Amino acid sequence: MYRVVGKKHFEPRGSKTAEGNYPMGATLYHGARTSERLGRQYDKHLESGVGPARRRDEVEVKGQSARDLWQQMHDELLLTEQLGTSRGATLHSFSKGTIRALLPIRDCSRWKPNQLPKKWAQVATEPKTWATLFDDDPITVKPRERKITNLLKSYRYATTNFGSAMSVMHAKYLEEYQAGGMERLEASDNAYARLVDECYLGANEERVNDFLAELPTDERKKVRETWFAMLRTAASNNESARD
Repeated sequence: MYRVVGKKHFEPRGSKTAEGNYPMGATLYHGARTSERLGRQYDKHLESGVGPARRRDEVEVKGQSARDLWQQMHDELLLTEQLGTSRGATLHSFSKGTIRALLPIRDCSRWKPNQLPKKWAQVATEPKTWATLFDDDPITVKPRERKITNLLKSYRYATTNFGSAMSVMHAKYLEEYQAGGMERLEASDNAYARLVDECYLGANEERVNDFLAELPTDERKKVRETWFAMLRTAASNNESARD
């Protein structure tokens, strides 16, 4: 039994026979359609309706993963030019190395389906019938950078990971303002305002637009206007503090 490392789902084509088969074949997907990397395997002879029995393996890459692969391929082609070797051979080798790296197949035949160890992906080896298809080793793939796209999840992530530092900075600012002669309530308000100003000034505008896009249409415009107004206020406050 062979398995591909990663989440998978199965999509049959056409109608199911009484025997439980799909004469038109099926596609096995590895990964999510919304992710940067998606692998698919299907019966090519059933999909095309011609030729001998064979399986087709494909890898779809987009986003930052695609940009990283493009840069890696570009660098290898530059080296090819310098060495005077074949561009076609380089592209062929790179393509096969990419598929081998992004579609990691493991031989799990020594375990029953319900007895797979938790870390089977690290324990199981690459099938020889798969490995012998390749002349070179898998390419080195840059790990996915965890990107939290949901506004609420990102906010919770930020408070969990950076809340300690921000709360300590607020307490520090509060003590500084009190030492300068402010009453505690006024000092606390100014410390909060300073902390929020620093968040606005340090925000990634591209990321802000991603989060704004998640809001309902009727709310998005008002929040956008408010955000940019607060950004201008934060910039003004920062200039005043420097003066």
